[in-house]
Amino acid sequence: MLEVLAVVASWAVMAAVVGVATLAYSRRERRQALALEAAHEPSLVVLQRVVVNLKSGTAVTGVVTTENPDRLVLKSAAVIEPGASAPVPADGAILVDRDHIDYIQAP
Repeated sequence: MLEVLAVVASWAVMAAVVGVATLAYSRRERRQALALEAAHEPSLVVLQRVVVNLKSGTAVTGVVTTENPDRLVLKSAAVIEPGASAPVPADGAILVDRDHIDYIQAP
């Protein structure tokens, strides 16, 4: 009788370990799939001319060439300072940190 209980207990422990491992693997797999899906999500503003309004009150206009979770890259850009009479063209690309963006105006 004691041997039967030992066998049943060992099977129960093994089933629990396999269940936990399967759950952990499926959760990791699900997280990776969601991250991959988010990375391939089409952007609405890439390759469009936009106006990026910053929390500081300054605005930047340009064509978004790269977008990722941390920043936007704008080319053919110009900086619009509050109260300025005209935008000031930028010499190269402008990298805008997402933490500084108030909102984006797109056509």
